[in-house]
Amino acid sequence: MADFWIIDKQTRIIRGMTTSDQTRLRPTEELVSVVNKRPIPGPNTKLGTDGDTFQTPTQAEMDQYADNVEPNRIKIRLFTAAADDILNDAVLPEKIKTFVLRMKELLS
Repeated sequence: MADFWIIDKQTRIIRGMTTSDQTRLRPTEELVSVVNKRPIPGPNTKLGTDGDTFQTPTQAEMDQYADNVEPNRIKIRLFTAAADDILNDAVLPEKIKTFVLRMKELLS
């Protein structure tokens, strides 16, 4: 029976390992055959393009992977940026700023 890495298509960050080629994958994931079976060095590990080496992903790759795994994260980040703009607006009434601040706190 073959072993496969479950990796994110865009970042190549490893989500896990499986022995089944019928494993249910997210649309952003794919199976890659394991060349040399060994433990993954850590929770945020990237599979090299040769399919055998491990690499440390960049912060941008880790953020992209998190967005792929948790699509609502993008929406939350966009809302937080918009809320910060509102909170920094000098002409808006304090009631509106307080409301936006409470909404932002709910998502944090």
